[in-house]
Amino acid sequence: MAYATVTQKLRQTCRNFLGDTRGNMTMIMGLASIPVIAAAGMAIDYARISRVHDEIQLIADGATLAAASAKNLSGTSDEKKSQRVDIATNYLTNGLNQLTDAEVVGTPVVTSTSSKVSVSVNATVKGSLINVLDALKKESADFGDGSGGDQDGSGSGGRTYDMTINSEASWNAGVNYLCMLVLNKEDAQSLHVKGTADITSHGCSIWDNSSSNTGLYQNGDATITAKQICVNGNYAGTNFYPVAPQHGDVNCPQLPDPLKDKFLADYEATWSSSDTPVYNGYNSTNKKYSQLTFDASGEHTIYPGRYRGGIKVMNNRTVNMEPGIYFIENGNFTIMAGGVVNATGGVTIVLTDLAAKTTKTDSSATRIDVQAGGNLNIKAPAEGEFAGLAIAQHPNSIPNDSSKSSANSIIGGGTVEMVGIVYYPKQILYITGNGWISQNAELFAIVANKVFVEGNGQLNIGQAADFDAAGLPALPSTGSGEAFVSLR
Repeated sequence: MAYATVTQKLRQTCRNFLGDTRGNMTMIMGLASIPVIAAAGMAIDYARISRVHDEIQLIADGATLAAASAKNLSGTSDEKKSQRVDIATNYLTNGLNQLTDAEVVGTPVVTSTSSKVSVSVNATVKGSLINVLDALKKESADFGDGSGGDQDGSGSGGRTYDMTINSEASWNAGVNYLCMLVLNKEDAQSLHVKGTADITSHGCSIWDNSSSNTGLYQNGDATITAKQICVNGNYAGTNFYPVAPQHGDVNCPQLPDPLKDKFLADYEATWSSSDTPVYNGYNSTNKKYSQLTFDASGEHTIYPGRYRGGIKVMNNRTVNMEPGIYFIENGNFTIMAGGVVNATGGVTIVLTDLAAKTTKTDSSATRIDVQAGGNLNIKAPAEGEFAGLAIAQHPNSIPNDSSKSSANSIIGGGTVEMVGIVYYPKQILYITGNGWISQNAELFAIVANKVFVEGNGQLNIGQAADFDAAGLPALPSTGSGEAFVSLR
């Protein structure tokens, strides 16, 4: 009976409570205020987050623009990149130190290449009124109904918002890099592409000095693709991409040889007739030269120096060239079918004659000849004499005619992967019969008297301007040098 009495009293008390309307509005308003406070907190937090993001973005953009537009940089390419990084870092440090509503997480990342500066900043912003809900959640957790946390609204630290701000400023220095310069000033077809051959140069320009009305010549299904194509005289053909070549003295003046002076100075400093040849193929009886021939199986290693009579790598033989300068005198450098030459440690091959230093020779037999399936892998030295030059021929070492038979040639499936510049100031580069040059090189350029690409030969110089990636000096160029800076 006592139990029934207690139960009846409890029920009556609940009925009285539920029937009492005094203070209802206060309770309803109290309950309703929770989502109102939450909404207000979210709005305030969003405004703060947006403001802080914009402030950091402004600082990051200022840092990249300051570095990208910096003047009076000095030193090597790497040193200039380091100076730009320092400029951006100092700007960031000064700006971020003045932030009041955000905390920078870690160290901002600043990088620089030869054409852009990039910044990445991680930061966190702590919530405000919205954390009232987090406090209520934590209070509920204290009674065993919840767990705690941070960004998801749990934990003792309150709600925080993480953000990553990126900025990138790039510049075009107003420089037009030349990945092909044909030096001949008057002959017809000094640069020609025929058959189904292709010359591809997406990242830089092709320039032909010839004043002939057909100085630049294309026929058949052959194509030339370049950022810019320029010929001093005029051109014949239609398959030029993305636009037709420019021509004439105003748009395409004849350019001087940009490598001659340095080449001759480096040659003077490094070649001497008194140096003992590594190989001497001269026969004093018949007064003829013979090549150093590699016909034994296995791999062979050769070293820098003078090779009188030239070098010949036979079928399925491999020759590894140690870093340095190789003078190929009075003879060819020939790579036969299946032959492989590796010279990727910083090598320059100089084609020359004994008399080249003092006398012009119109009967030179010195040339590079990569035949049916032969392969040459070469990378030029990054510094010192002949920096950036992979293969060069002395301007006084001239073949006895201007025909393809005496040209430096890649024929019938031969492949050359070259990082560096080919310099044939008085000679011809001839590619035909499915010969390939530089499909994957970061930097490749040609400065030659003439360039012939025929058959289904492929000359790929599409990434020639990326000298930073190659770790080599910049290519020859034209342009004003005025910088145009853009923000992304």
